[in-house]
Amino acid sequence: MGSDIPHYHGNGCTMVFMEIIPALHGNSRVGLVPYRLASFSCLSFLVICKNLLDQGKRNTEMSRGIVQLAIVLVFMAVALSIGLKGSRLVKREPEDYFLAGRSLGTLVLLLTMFATLMSAFTFFGGPGQVYSTGMEWLLVMGIMDGFLVAVLWYLIGSRQWKLGQKHHYMTLGEMLEGRFGSCFLRVVVSLVSLFWLFPYLMLQQMGGGYALAGLTRGVIPYAVGAGLITVFMIVYVVIGGMRAVVRTDVFQGLFMLVAIWLALIFIGRGVGSPTVVASKILSEAKRVFTLGDPWTPQMMWSAAISTALGVICFPQINQRFFTAKSERVLQKSFILWPLLCLLLFFPAFLIGAWGVVIVPGLEKPDTVLSVMLDRYTPFWFSALVVSGAMAAMMSSSDSMLLSASSYLTHDIYKRVLNTQASSEKEEMAGRLVVAVFAVMTYLVSLLQPGSLVGIGLVAFGGFAQLTPLLLVSLYWKRTTTAGMVTALIASEGFYMGSKFIPAIPTSYWGWDSSMIAIVIGTGLVLLVSSFGSRAQN
Repeated sequence: MGSDIPHYHGNGCTMVFMEIIPALHGNSRVGLVPYRLASFSCLSFLVICKNLLDQGKRNTEMSRGIVQLAIVLVFMAVALSIGLKGSRLVKREPEDYFLAGRSLGTLVLLLTMFATLMSAFTFFGGPGQVYSTGMEWLLVMGIMDGFLVAVLWYLIGSRQWKLGQKHHYMTLGEMLEGRFGSCFLRVVVSLVSLFWLFPYLMLQQMGGGYALAGLTRGVIPYAVGAGLITVFMIVYVVIGGMRAVVRTDVFQGLFMLVAIWLALIFIGRGVGSPTVVASKILSEAKRVFTLGDPWTPQMMWSAAISTALGVICFPQINQRFFTAKSERVLQKSFILWPLLCLLLFFPAFLIGAWGVVIVPGLEKPDTVLSVMLDRYTPFWFSALVVSGAMAAMMSSSDSMLLSASSYLTHDIYKRVLNTQASSEKEEMAGRLVVAVFAVMTYLVSLLQPGSLVGIGLVAFGGFAQLTPLLLVSLYWKRTTTAGMVTALIASEGFYMGSKFIPAIPTSYWGWDSSMIAIVIGTGLVLLVSSFGSRAQN
């Protein structure tokens, strides 16, 4: 088997890819640096596969791992090619690179929102949370949170879209500066957003490392798996911007939905009768279907409200309010949102519940989906589902990278550091920021600092502090700059302290500290603004 594989030499293989990929791309303006990275990645994959095949001749289990890895890599290559095709339409201006020219239709906007939000937090963290604490997580994320996000989508998204169309805003910070005339507020909002975006992007890289390490039984180490997903993201985000991201989001969003439902069917057949499993859960692990510690009513509402509020001010979600082709497109998209959430959450979380009695005692609950797939599905199919999980992680990560880039370049670099920068210079700086930010989060992800859901919930709570202030500023004309800045610093300061300083409690009267911080921030913006001068309308 190994003798049939051609022997690629580094320089020759790189030259081949350097010739082929730009020719397919048809856009010489972008430059060759991303293509060199793509070529190096392809060369690395060939070397990995060849080495694995050489070992696989002596090991049947290794051969299965090679096939599984090949399936995942083919999927990632398809996603990369879709992104490269999208880059053909990119114009050399920030609005097109970051917002796709404000041209997205209903289905595309809905799927890119969906794929962007459904990440490793959902695919691995969700089943792991159900495995640890029970099906209350489905009630929190699938039902309560889905409807709350849709309501906020309507209240905030519609007004943001109108302001974006009128004033050509590209970021939340820019819109708030236009509202209040405060560059300081703009920079603070951007820095706070980047602070909380960092751990959530890192979470995706951790998920990629876990997925490939579990799939190949450690043949691909955690660090290599996390590195592969990072490289792929950098390549097509740097080259294609929002247009590449949106195209891959549509493909990956549909793929992850199909993959998780097929996984539920395969695993359901493998475990026997789902009703028998449910009965076994009720008799052996009743906690899965009953409310209780840690999911008290207060904590459930804390998670649902802070997550829903956090979603709206996630940079990659908030910026998409500016990308809709029309207000009607935005409104039709939010109506379908709760249904789409349930379609993904239900099968993923049910698999986690089954795992409680089928594979009890897992040291890492976030691996329950991988373990169930390995036990009850064909090895090639588990690779397809892991590809679906990779789709969830990549579609979230690429959007986060693009938003981080726009916040850093448009709100800080162009607004503060180099106010005379041309549009072309700003756009090129944005591409550089994508690579730097991704590498930084990858390096921290190697430390594996916590559970996927734990990291995600902390980030959601941080973003949640921004949303009430945004809502007040959009609907109350008397809101002032002083009120916004005071509330933002106080709420974020209290929340950060509760999460990072051990002496400060993380909950009060059963409510998570994120909810207390939200009350503090909302109260302060109303109180301080009431005694201040009226801001710009």
